[in-house]
Amino acid sequence: MSGTGELNVDELLSEMAPREVTVRVLLRQGLLTDHARLERELELAVKGDQRENRTPLAPTISKQIVDLEDEIDAAKREFTFRSLGSRKWSDLLAKHPPTRDQKKNDPRAAFNDETFPVEAVAASSHSPKLTVDEAQAFQDGLPKLEWQALWQAAAQANLGGDDSPKSRAAGVILRQSGESANTAADVE
Repeated sequence: MSGTGELNVDELLSEMAPREVTVRVLLRQGLLTDHARLERELELAVKGDQRENRTPLAPTISKQIVDLEDEIDAAKREFTFRSLGSRKWSDLLAKHPPTRDQKKNDPRAAFNDETFPVEAVAASSHSPKLTVDEAQAFQDGLPKLEWQALWQAAAQANLGGDDSPKSRAAGVILRQSGESANTAADVE
């Protein structure tokens, strides 16, 4: 604020920073196949260990599963998306209007869902910076939910979201330690 108590617009403008949203995506989907296979092996091993007089196999397979879960977590890659700003987002949106068929199927359709998400992911990508062709390759190669995570992060960076987030975990921890918390209560 300026010395007169009035808001200084230049100071307010200097506080603005683009919104960034980071999402972690598993690119090595074969690891999930390996995990499912080990889960089946564990189920059979538990039954076999109960039936047969043998050195139990379940603990060894359990360790393999835990190690694989660590590998899965380490294999996730971070993608950071940055807001384009309202005008650039609107301009990009205007370049991808819904088709007649899309409007017929959904009168509320705001964009061409076949072209806009790829363009938006590429335009909003910050780290790594993606080209349209690279964003298209991710859409084509990833399972739908993994692609959706990228697209939703790009959209959230540009559309905004909860400006006053509340952490349930932080609230629970502070309340358990006897401290006051201005966080969300744990709802059960």
